[in-house]
Order: sequence, then C-alpha cells, then structure tokens
Amino acid sequence: MKRRPHGVNLDDGVALTSAEDFDRLYVDARSEESQKLRDWLADPEARALILAGQIGSGKTTLLHKMLRSVPPEGIVRVEFDQTPLEETHDAFLAVLFGYLLKEALALNCTFDGLGVALSDFDDQRLSDWHSVRNILLSPPSSVADAGRVRAVYAVFGAVPAQGLRACDRLIDVIKMKIGASPPIIAEGVDKFLISRAGYQGLGEILNFLSAYKTLYEANAVHLFDAGRTWVGSQKLFIGPLSDEMIAAMYEKRLGSYEPLYHDSFPLLVQFAGGNARQALRLLNAYYFRRTQRGDKRDTALAIAAHRVTQDLLQFGFERFPSNTLMVLKRDGFVESSVLSHPQPDHTREEARDILYHNWAFLCSVPGPGSTRWPVAINPLVSDAVAWERGTPEPFELAAVRRWARDHHISPMGLSMPEDEKGRPEAWEKIWRELSSSESSEDKLNIVRLLEEVAFSLFSTYRQDRIMISYRDSENLRIGLDYLIGKAASYGIFECREIHLRGGGGADPMLALLEQINEKDEATVYAVFMEGEWTAEQLEILERLRDRFVDIDMLWFVEHSAQLRYLPHWPQFRQLLRFYVLEDDFLAALSKAEIEADLSVLSDLPEPGDNGILRLRRVLEYLQSNERKA
Repeated sequence: MKRRPHGVNLDDGVALTSAEDFDRLYVDARSEESQKLRDWLADPEARALILAGQIGSGKTTLLHKMLRSVPPEGIVRVEFDQTPLEETHDAFLAVLFGYLLKEALALNCTFDGLGVALSDFDDQRLSDWHSVRNILLSPPSSVADAGRVRAVYAVFGAVPAQGLRACDRLIDVIKMKIGASPPIIAEGVDKFLISRAGYQGLGEILNFLSAYKTLYEANAVHLFDAGRTWVGSQKLFIGPLSDEMIAAMYEKRLGSYEPLYHDSFPLLVQFAGGNARQALRLLNAYYFRRTQRGDKRDTALAIAAHRVTQDLLQFGFERFPSNTLMVLKRDGFVESSVLSHPQPDHTREEARDILYHNWAFLCSVPGPGSTRWPVAINPLVSDAVAWERGTPEPFELAAVRRWARDHHISPMGLSMPEDEKGRPEAWEKIWRELSSSESSEDKLNIVRLLEEVAFSLFSTYRQDRIMISYRDSENLRIGLDYLIGKAASYGIFECREIHLRGGGGADPMLALLEQINEKDEATVYAVFMEGEWTAEQLEILERLRDRFVDIDMLWFVEHSAQLRYLPHWPQFRQLLRFYVLEDDFLAALSKAEIEADLSVLSDLPEPGDNGILRLRRVLEYLQSNERKA
C-alpha cells in the first residue's frame, strides 16, 4: 500500500512487507531476536528453529525484515497457509514439493532420481517441471483448474513416501548447488489451531522438515503440542513489546503530527498490552475519534478501546473462561504442564484458547530450571476477571474505566452488553450517549460512521476490510447503495460484487479466489456471504486470511450467521472492522443528507460507480418509508 512520506500512516496492524514500509515505519524493537535469526541463516549447519509468538506480536514483520537483509538465492519460502486449496496431507506435501521445485528451477538444478517423474502427471498434460510448479503454486482461475490441482495432489497422495523422498532429493540438489543447507521458511503455520483437522495433516509435513534447516512461523500455543517431532526443535519466542517500543511505533506512524497526540501515548500503551497489532488498532481508532469526531481524550480512549475489543477479541459471555483467567491473573504465570498435558483436558483446552485468542499474553519464557511461563491478562478484557488489584490503578486509566461505567458500558473490555440473541441491549440509548457526550448535537448517524469507513476503505493510503452484518435482508441493497454512492464523492473507483454461497457441495473460497486474482487499487470488492457456511468453509477462510491483506473489501453477512461464524475466525477477524447495518448505518438516514450528497456528486465531472443512481435509490427508499409512516 502507499505510504505518506511525512504525514500519518495508519492501518489495521498488517505486517510490513515493502521497502517503503520498512524505510518509513519499521522500529527495531527486537534487535536481539533479529540477530539470532541472522545467525541462524548464516550458519550452514543450523537445525530447525521455531519462531513462536501470539497473534499480532510482530512475527511476520520480523521475518520479512530478516529475509530482506540476505540474498534470496537458495531460500525456500513455503506458504502453508495461502497456497493449498485444501487442508490435507496430500495438499501440504504437494505444496512443499512445489516450492522446493520452484527454487531448484531458479538455480538451474538437475532433477535426476527424484522418484517423481513427469510421466506421473500425464493425465494433467504437464510436459515440463515449470508447468508442474505453476499448477501447484498459482491460484486457480476456474473450477476446472482447481480440479487439475487436486488431481496433482492425488499423485502425491497415492504414494506419500515417494513424495517425501522427492522433497528430500530436491533439498539435496539445492544444497549441492549453493554449497550449504538451504533455509526452508515454513510460513503460516501460526494460522493452524492445534485442534483443527487440517493441522493433523500439516503436522506430518512439519515433522518431516524438522530434519532440515527449517524455520517455522508458529503460534505460541504450538510450543505446547507435546509429542510432535517438530515441536522439539530449538525455539525463539517473541513476547510482548516494551512500552517504549510501542510509543516509538506511534511516533513513526504519526510522523510530524506526533506532538499533537503524545500526551495520550501512556494510556494507549496501557491498553495495548505489548501487542503490536492491538497497539496499532487502538491508535487507528483513537486518531479517528480525535480528528474526525472531535472527541476529548478520555472519550476517544474509551471508544477506541471498545472498538478494538469488539473487532479483535469479541466473544460470547457463555464462552468466556473466567475461572481459568482468574487463576492466571492471580498467579501471573501458567505451568507448561497445564498447556501440554497429553490427555484431553478441559483446563488445557481453555488455557490454549485463552492464548490463541489473545485474551492473555505470555510475557517471556520460563527462567532457568522453571516450568512457569509468566503471563498477563490482555488489558482490554482484564476487568472481566474478578480479582483485587495488588497496586492502585493509574489515575487516568481509572478515569476512563469510570467513564465507561457511567455510560453503562460493560467492564468486559468496554464491550457492549448483548442479549441472548446477540443483539446489543439498549443499543440506541447507550451508543447515543457514548457518541454525544461532548455535545448534544454530536449524534451518531450514517454520515459520521461512513467517515470512519471512508477514512480507510476509500483512501489510496489504506487497504482495509469492513464486515457489515444485517438483520433484515431487505435493508442490504439500500445499505450498499448508500455506502457506494457516498463513496463516489471520495474518488472514482469500481465496486465489484461477489456472491459466495456456502453449504454442502459448495466451494465459496475457490469462487472468491477466482475473482480477486487480478488486484486493482481502484477496485472495492463487495463480498456477500450467503447460505449456511460449514465449519470447514469458515476455517479455510480463516487460513487464507493473508490473501486479503492488500485488498479493499466490504463483507456482508446476515447478523445471526455472523455470530455463529465469529468463533471460527480468531485470525481472519484480525483484518476486519465490524458494523451492524441497521444500528450503525440505516438508523439515522435523512432525506436532507442524501439530497446534499446528490448535489455534491452532480458537481463532479465523473461521479464514479453510478453514485448518483445509487443515492437516488436511497432517496426513493426514504421517501417510501416516509409515506408508509
């Protein structure tokens, strides 16, 4: 994405990737870990290493930074999360072979004695190794192409041992070519929850790679998957960032505007809990409230905390493991045995869920001779755990908490209370008070909320993703018309609608990948989740999260369905901000606002994506409702 050379550069905490990203935004917060990774890359005899940290800790940014500092020749990067079409042993093995083949071809290696021959792929009309590489690693452009990919997977599944021998042979020929063991970067392992079926097939491939110079990008919970060979590799743990490093990130992101917000850094840092993504999401939400809404500091901090809690950490009260969290908060540590107990255990599963969902953060590895991992409860959910504080709360933080209580906000991460159907209780009253605390005229309405969406979605300096749930499908079209019609005033772009139907026999993710192969900065994708998506389909979307990092997207889903889907998305939700159509957008539409927007669009030389037509339909909708009333 584009970055401003001197101004504000905010996003939703995606990993840094480009030279521009690192030149303008990178903070060397982990110099010791960076040096260990460089030493590992330089060591020709290095063995497997696990780079482990929780969601949003900065693992991928650190990995990208390290890989940018060394020549790419001989490094094999395997995207286990983004490339496979399915989560099976055959697919993971085929993808590993594909990436090894890609590097061997780049180095002009010979392929004698692979154990896998081109004749094995005759049915798919693959006449050379380049075409085998392409079909394994390129996104399919059609259902027919996907069928061919799965047929190639089946070749590896027919005799898995032969496929593993072929991978071993490719590693060997690369080693002979570069004169050292090739570093194999197993990316995206952190997207696989231990309890998911797909992890079982992947685990066998990870075990195979433990005999080579492999760097695993893993979640912290993988360190406690006792019994797997790859988990016995040496480890490099990525814990929370220091307060000073979070503040340094804020300085970089705000650029020359940093002095205007410096006095709020201590509380933003307090809410961040040392997590890089959570810190940046807080800054994003806080900056919007201060600049676009004119809120005072305490109000902006409380609402920012609410927004980030809802987006990153939302959960139903009935699923909240308060007893286990209470023990962790009381003790300040978790025993390794609690997380790695070999038998099915309720406490172990709760503890792993707490870490995987970032409800608590591992602070560091245990000290010498200890099995206790220091742990801290995420400050955005901390008040949900009943425990007397050992030390007084900072005055400013106490003031924000008190402000939230005075405005009827739940102490659970400042999140809105919901009824048994997932509807916010007294939503209009609470949110009106929350948003109008500075002025009786500062009411929440669609124009102001659209400003927050437009602040990112329609900016050339951002690529963000918004998910809008709706309670009544009849409101969906009018809501989209308003969003796209209004957005036309921000610039000319194309809105491409994609309808994805889930359920038995469907392949919604393949349908999505077919339509976003060619990314365009001037395109916003409106993606409609329809039908009853299965757990497997939802988890594939979860795994493919990073395919959507640099795409502007509006997702639409029925509200009760979204509530069922959210537990499947601890990773995917990290890219999203959530709104409810009726509550956040349609409740305060007025004819005067629409007429004013139409006037603006009529003055533009090119109104963009049929903005005038869309807003006229919104106006007709309002007029019709007025007549009915």
